[in-house]
Amino acid sequence: MNVLARYGLSLGLLLLANAADARMYQWVDPVTGSVQMSGRPPAWYRSDWDGPRVRVFDNGTVVDDTSINVADDEMRALREEAFRQFDEILQLNALKRLESDALRAAEREERVTSVEGLMVDELDDKPAEPLPDSLDDDTIGQLKDLIKQWDSLNLPL
Repeated sequence: MNVLARYGLSLGLLLLANAADARMYQWVDPVTGSVQMSGRPPAWYRSDWDGPRVRVFDNGTVVDDTSINVADDEMRALREEAFRQFDEILQLNALKRLESDALRAAEREERVTSVEGLMVDELDDKPAEPLPDSLDDDTIGQLKDLIKQWDSLNLPL
């Protein structure tokens, strides 16, 4: 993936992220009495199920309160909109993960290519000679240098 395509994809995802509402759903847990907040609407939100009162905040402003009775059509519309927005956020997060995975894969491919280039450049056609039972200090130093060079490439195993 070239640099321009990466920036274009990143910009598109950023614009989508800004379009997503910062909605929070707040209710009191009937068992513990503690206030619960979530970016995901609870299962009983604006449904026929009996559940605790839910207040919905959008960027700090209350936009819905389930203690206020509304018509069935409006109740269904509020519920559908809440879960639609949550699904959009899930899809956006999935796109972000895909982009991140693609960038990591491209970086990994670049590192592997550079390693393959090193290995091919340094190999010759004759087979490697077996190492002696004992190594002199010069050979040990060369092996340590090779290990440091390999470690500097940060390749995943």
